Amino acid sequence: MTRLVFSAALLILASFANAAVRYVPADDSIPLLRRDLIPMDVDAIRDLADYLAILADGPMPKSAVKVRHRAQLLTLSQRLLPGHERARSIETSYLKGGERRPPEAFFVKSARKTIIETADWLGQLPKEADGHLLNHTSVLFGSNLGNASSHSWRNLPILLAGGGYKHGHHVAHDPDNNTPFANLFLPLAQRMGLEIEKFGSSTKPTIRGLES
Repeated sequence: MTRLVFSAALLILASFANAAVRYVPADDSIPLLRRDLIPMDVDAIRDLADYLAILADGPMPKSAVKVRHRAQLLTLSQRLLPGHERARSIETSYLKGGERRPPEAFFVKSARKTIIETADWLGQLPKEADGHLLNHTSVLFGSNLGNASSHSWRNLPILLAGGGYKHGHHVAHDPDNNTPFANLFLPLAQRMGLEIEKFGSSTKPTIRGLES
């Protein structure tokens, strides 16, 4: 009986050893990273997404743990830069069981070094008693033209990060009856401690989509 159980155990272990490791994308419903809490400019975030994809590239690992790590890297890359072409291509290849060539060692070494340095730098950023430094900093990025071809100053594209606001969504206002840009400046100024009730052409002290 003992010999029979031992033989069965060997067969089970052998089947596990010979089973192909399948790629399963990381659970995207779990917020691994909030881009709005990263105090880095757009180019630096794009580079970080590229480096993560480079580290996740190459032949499919034989270890399930390493496959899971690669899935997390690819999810992070696409979370930082939605629609990241390289990360999406790698994930598609893995899902279809395709083979990928390993990236050049120079790029892997450079990517790993940069990610380690970035993590170290983020870890050294000062923290306030009630949160990260970026929670107390508002970063506004945009353009003075909604349509550069016609030099239209309506429907301006605006990106806001930090400040302790709720992020991760896009808010579209009425394109024919534009909301005054000053309606955004006013609550930002008030959040910074300025005791003002109006700013420029503002019509309200709030703007839709700006919630804490």
